[in-house]
Amino acid sequence: MSGIHLFPFGQADCFLVELDCGKEKKYVLIDGGSRLWPGAPLTFYLQKTGVKELELMILTHLHQDHLGWLAEAAEQVKVRKALLPAASEKILPALRRLKNREPEEDGRVLERLERNLKESGASVKTADEAEDFYGISIGEWKMVLIYPSKNIAMPFCGGLREEQEERKLISRINWDSMVWLIYREKKMKALFCGDCPEECFLDRFRYFKENNRLEAGMEFLKLSHHGRNDKGTVYFTENIGKETGAKKILITNVKENLPALRKQCETFENRILLAGEQEEWITFE
Repeated sequence: MSGIHLFPFGQADCFLVELDCGKEKKYVLIDGGSRLWPGAPLTFYLQKTGVKELELMILTHLHQDHLGWLAEAAEQVKVRKALLPAASEKILPALRRLKNREPEEDGRVLERLERNLKESGASVKTADEAEDFYGISIGEWKMVLIYPSKNIAMPFCGGLREEQEERKLISRINWDSMVWLIYREKKMKALFCGDCPEECFLDRFRYFKENNRLEAGMEFLKLSHHGRNDKGTVYFTENIGKETGAKKILITNVKENLPALRKQCETFENRILLAGEQEEWITFE
């Protein structure tokens, strides 16, 4: 049986994907939760789940509610491969120019993660250097980086340009967020959107799906930006639901925020699965 382990990190992404590869299980970790959320660290849940090795570790983008506990996880668990947004040496110079010190702190945590991955013997690749639709095979399973790639003008990691509004530049880190598709044979299982706006990747998803003749529909769509659509850009519309045909919509948030989210998510309401307040194991059919 394959599926996704959900851990309680509130409004923060952390997904442990367990893939049945015949006689063994392979694990993929997508993001690391938040260190600000009260409760156990990610390493506690990895140990509890019995994870001793990660086939793949992914950091979708450089925000603390995704970066979270990844550096600590890389210290305690062997990592075979890792995908990071961009190398810290490339983005730290821009982060140090910002008056807001939080992004620079995230950059320093990324540095520590890189060191720990190197000591773990992991093969590390960055999204801003990846080919279009970079793919990884894990047994019969396929994981494909839908967005971004080195051929895309990435708003933050690619540009590192000066902005009149510092807040706008920081928010564009979300626009660089990786989007990953998991499928087996021609059946799509899950699309993890990080915090990437739909307008950045939906055409690329459609192109990949059609050119690879993947079957319509999928098990899970991890909606962008914790179910929020309030940043002055198109984080999501009903188009993403139609294009993916997802049976369940995962959002990482907490129940107290649901009233505010309800109007924004009303298109998906009967399919929403809240991830963030408790441990849960959800399986692929």
